[in-house]
Amino acid sequence: AIKSMGLSFSTGPKSFFQKAQTFARNQYYLVKALFSSSILPAEDFQSLINYLLPDVDIRATRIPFYAVSTDLITGKQVVLSEGSLRQAVLASASVPGAVEPTRLGEWLLADGGVTSLVPVHAARAAGADIVIAVVVDRDLPQETDIETAKDVLYRAGEITANTLEAAELQSADVIIRPAVGDLHWADFSRSHTLIRIGEEAARESLEKIHASLPLPRRFARFARHLLDRAQNRGPRHTGSGPAPL
Repeated sequence: AIKSMGLSFSTGPKSFFQKAQTFARNQYYLVKALFSSSILPAEDFQSLINYLLPDVDIRATRIPFYAVSTDLITGKQVVLSEGSLRQAVLASASVPGAVEPTRLGEWLLADGGVTSLVPVHAARAAGADIVIAVVVDRDLPQETDIETAKDVLYRAGEITANTLEAAELQSADVIIRPAVGDLHWADFSRSHTLIRIGEEAARESLEKIHASLPLPRRFARFARHLLDRAQNRGPRHTGSGPAPL
């Protein structure tokens, strides 16, 4: 347990992950959300981010990184490409109502999924030549049990999100859909299984990914492949004289 940070990572009933599950599914905490800005304690979520990530500037990451958030004040998408990595991830993962929004300057930032479930356009704007979109939600099912006002509102939200996501996905070069749509967002109990499913889905998409590469990159990749084969095989000379040049 990381008690110095006020957060327990033990398997006991008070671990952060189990609290997240309980909070998200317990009606008491949904009522609590009416009187506070979030369900989950902001301190616990910040401690988790601090535990998982180094305190560095985004520009110092070895792989270019962008965090997509939503400014609740203006209603616009905000893409963070510099500044604190921890702060950016915290803002990008602040699910509205579940985690307290992150104040950053004049912005009040929440989960980027509010404005873009799969940020294909943000990746294009950042200069990506090829955009590989990974969709982890479920397909929109047909629904016949729509009776209460809550059912209508929830269904309308599902349809809106699904329609906007489908429109943005049209701009992606490759779409990977791991079969994880049955998982609740607050369920952290199957992480190893989910990682394996994601790896398998990525491998199944390798042919599409290679086909989407621009021709110069494809030629360069093919040349590297030939060079690697030549280096691994070595010379095939078997005669008694000197090997041919």
